[in-house]
Amino acid sequence: MAKLEELQPRVVVRGIVPDSVVTAVSVEWYGSEALELTYKTHSGKVANELLYRHDEPRIEVVEHGRPWSFDGDGQLFRLVSEALRIWLAHLFDPLLAVHTSVVEPLPHQITAVYEAMLSRHFLLMTATPHNGKEADFQLFMALLDGDRFEGRFRDGVHVTDASDMMRRMVKENLLRFDGRANAQFGVSR
Repeated sequence: MAKLEELQPRVVVRGIVPDSVVTAVSVEWYGSEALELTYKTHSGKVANELLYRHDEPRIEVVEHGRPWSFDGDGQLFRLVSEALRIWLAHLFDPLLAVHTSVVEPLPHQITAVYEAMLSRHFLLMTATPHNGKEADFQLFMALLDGDRFEGRFRDGVHVTDASDMMRRMVKENLLRFDGRANAQFGVSR
C-alpha cells in the first residue's frame, strides 16, 4: 500500500495496470484527495489515470525513481552492448565477416572479395568443379538465377552466358601468400 504522496516522476508502481509495473512520468494534484498520474508501461505506451485516496490500498511503490542507477545485471549489459557492437560493426568494416571468420582465406579469395565484388549484396558460393558436366553446372547456376537457367539442360539447346555471375580461376593460379601451391586443389609446383 502506498500513499498518493509517494507517487512522483520516475517511481515504479504496481497496481495501476494488471500484472505489470508502470513508471510514473508526471503527477498533477486535484486538491488533496485526487491526482492524475501520467505513466509509461513496460512496452513504452503512455497513458494516464485519476487516482483517489480509496485507490491507495491497491497501489504499491516498487522502486523510487533515480536518475542514474548502476546496479543492473552486468552480464545482461555485456550481452546487450556486444549485440549493439556487432549490429554496428558493418559501419566500420563492410566486409567484417571475412576478417572474423574461422577460415583462412587465400589470396585469390581476398582478391575476389575486395576487387571484383566490393559493400553490393552478393550471394557468394563455392562448389566442387562440375568436371565439364554442363548439366550439373546449369543446376548450380539455376540456384542463382532460376529464370536464366530454367528447365532441364539439353546439349545444343541451352546456351547461356554466365560470365557476369561467376569468376573462373584456374587451379594452377591458386597460391598461398608465400607463393606455394595450395595442396587443397591438388596442385604442385
